[in-house]
Amino acid sequence: MAAKTFAADAPADPDRSKAAIVLDELAALRLEIEHTRVTLAWLQDSVAHAERELNCDHDTDLREANELLVLSALRAQSDAEMLAQANDDAAQSFEIRRQKELRAGESLAALNAGLEQRVIARTRDLELARDAALAAVRAKEQFLSSMSHEIRTPMNGMLGALELLANTELNPRQAEYIGVATLSGEALLAVINEVLDFAKIDAGGLRLVEEPIDVNAIARSVTTLFSAAAQRKAIELRLDADPALSGWHMGDALRLRQVLLNLVGNAMKFTHDGALVVRTRRVGDAASRRIAFEVSDSGMGIDPSQHERIFEAFVQADDPARRPQGGTGLGLSISRALVRAMGGELAVTSALGEGATFRFELALRDAPAQPAAPADATAASTAPLHGRVLLVEDNSVNRLVGTAMLEAFGLEVIVAEDGEEALARLADTAFALVLMDCQMPVMDGYEATQRLRESERLAGRARLPVVALTANAFSSDVERCLAAGMDAHLGKPYSIGALRAAIAPWLAAPGADT
Repeated sequence: MAAKTFAADAPADPDRSKAAIVLDELAALRLEIEHTRVTLAWLQDSVAHAERELNCDHDTDLREANELLVLSALRAQSDAEMLAQANDDAAQSFEIRRQKELRAGESLAALNAGLEQRVIARTRDLELARDAALAAVRAKEQFLSSMSHEIRTPMNGMLGALELLANTELNPRQAEYIGVATLSGEALLAVINEVLDFAKIDAGGLRLVEEPIDVNAIARSVTTLFSAAAQRKAIELRLDADPALSGWHMGDALRLRQVLLNLVGNAMKFTHDGALVVRTRRVGDAASRRIAFEVSDSGMGIDPSQHERIFEAFVQADDPARRPQGGTGLGLSISRALVRAMGGELAVTSALGEGATFRFELALRDAPAQPAAPADATAASTAPLHGRVLLVEDNSVNRLVGTAMLEAFGLEVIVAEDGEEALARLADTAFALVLMDCQMPVMDGYEATQRLRESERLAGRARLPVVALTANAFSSDVERCLAAGMDAHLGKPYSIGALRAAIAPWLAAPGADT
């Protein structure tokens, strides 16, 4: 009871720890016990003194008083023992609590140390996995670039030779055979391009270019390209363009055209009569940036259960009527990936026997300024070319084809088989332009161009135009050409028209003679 009374009377101090409070209580208990002992001694002295002063007649009163004093002393001693026991219990409880807190702190420290080690190990594993993934992507991109070069290089020789042969005097049967071979080569090239495009997308090598584009002009060029095929199949091919979209917008013309070409080509393949319509529409009010593109046909249609399946890679609709049409099954997969990369979603609405409509929307902001009008393409294609050209090409077939094309333009052509030979030619002969292959033995086109630019800088000579010839598949290859000092890029396989367009800016003027 005394311990409880003392604890209740102790002033509350919220800033003091529990341990300090317990120690204070212990000190108070010790003082109480000492006080009790002093009181007991005083009582005993009082009893002895009372016994001496009282006579024998008061023995009874003295005994009663003594008994009371003894009883009080015993009670005080009992209280002191209780206080001592409470003190011991409090001390033991405090020690137990301190030991528990100490063990908990040690456990927490060990747990934290373990977690830190696990985090460090996990971070290291993730960094290794990231580095391995990046290395795999780089290896895949390098492999695709090499495969593109190895595949497109002979295709350039084959298609180029066929085009040159088609421009010679041929009888009708020979011309027909040349036409069939050219169409077959172009079909093979289309398959190669689809496989390489899919591989580029899968490897993360797809890059978009934002430039001013005319969406209606792009749609018009696609329908024009397929107009002859539509006439052969007696199909009506129509462009339904929104006049409100006649201005310029910012987008990737190459990828948008590729998607529309895939969709129109696919619709043409599976439509045998009726109509095929290409539509462009602004979605929403006049201020909206969203533009919808649709390609609708009256063909055999697609079962709704196949709508998502046809967008999978290497998959065509599970319809026996479609299998004879051929194809890689990559066109729609590539188209959806390209649309998604541009911020849209390609979807189909169709049912068996009711045709199909493929639709996607893109958010294309207005171009800040209308680009300059292009030069007259007809004039550029017919203007005479002048000058001496150095053709650097390690493939003998492509040297033959390239030389024949350039000589057909009226140009003087000198050839070199690698970059080292090209630099030797440039050192003793003046040229108006260099056509530089990129991947060659001894010295590649990148290093040769870099050395040419350095020699021009040291000698203070004017910059000689260098047009890269490359069969690589990635846009990073084009960037590498420009970074090496080349002025333009021409991809293989190239046609006579594409070659002329690439070199005309430097060779069309009479002053280009060297």
